[in-house]
Amino acid sequence: MRWRQCAKTGEFIPIGAGHAANKAANVRSDIAPYVSPVDNSVISGRRAEREHNIRHGVSNDLDSLREQAAKSNQPRTETVATRHARKLAIKDSMERAESSGFHRHINYDE
Repeated sequence: MRWRQCAKTGEFIPIGAGHAANKAANVRSDIAPYVSPVDNSVISGRRAEREHNIRHGVSNDLDSLREQAAKSNQPRTETVATRHARKLAIKDSMERAESSGFHRHINYDE
């Protein structure tokens, strides 16, 4: 799903029907053969790599980096309820600090 930001309110709005979307097929070239560091077998393609990873319970670091990048590029959806809950948590922690006798004294002379 794609999003755009409203210039007036700053909210993220999903871009849906009525907007052009890329419907082309995603074609990737096959990977060059390499020797697995796990069992020293030769991995000769994406399918063999996928099966090897499943068989040995390992993953490719690039795959996890791509997943992290995809997650970080998605806009955060914060509702009014979560924003309100966060404000209450901050207020509660400030009240606890004050009631515990904590006082912050700033000394500008040093």
